[in-house]
Amino acid sequence: MKKLIILAIVVFSFGMISNASALPTNLSVGDSFYVGLIEDGIPSSEALEVSYINNLITLAAGTGPVTIGTEDYDRTLSTLFAVLPDAELADAVKDESGNTEYDANGAQYVLGKYDGPNYGSVVWFSGSGFGNIVLPSNLDDYGLSHASFYNPGDTPPNEVPEPTTMLLFGTGLLGLAGVTRRRIKK
Repeated sequence: MKKLIILAIVVFSFGMISNASALPTNLSVGDSFYVGLIEDGIPSSEALEVSYINNLITLAAGTGPVTIGTEDYDRTLSTLFAVLPDAELADAVKDESGNTEYDANGAQYVLGKYDGPNYGSVVWFSGSGFGNIVLPSNLDDYGLSHASFYNPGDTPPNEVPEPTTMLLFGTGLLGLAGVTRRRIKK
């Protein structure tokens, strides 16, 4: 029985650690990192982009299109991101190279701006940060203009526990169960 419990803990730990280290590479609309779309989304500065992201993430999952100011916001149905931390201007990095491949350098938000007659901006989020990524080169026949990368502020609300925290919590529960079991046997 002890061997089985130890094996379960090892398998659980390995699974949590390997999932934590898996960073997304190819981003697309509708993938598990997709947060939503901002139309017409004509960001002319990083400050506007941050406000667009922060407006989008305040909407409940599956909300949209909702007009805020002159922009329409459409939040994904995914409840994976129930509450997201605000994006912060201080960590803005904008790449206007016209490439589709980027090193997001650990940023947690990616905003892809698509040109044409004001198509819009697409937002992705990864709590563990993004590494090397590839954005769709075009959406609905509109080409990628640029990508911007943002990190959350210092105090993200209702942060989802990271895998290590969950592992520690699970191990503590197993220990508590073992102590309780011994007391019941006596």
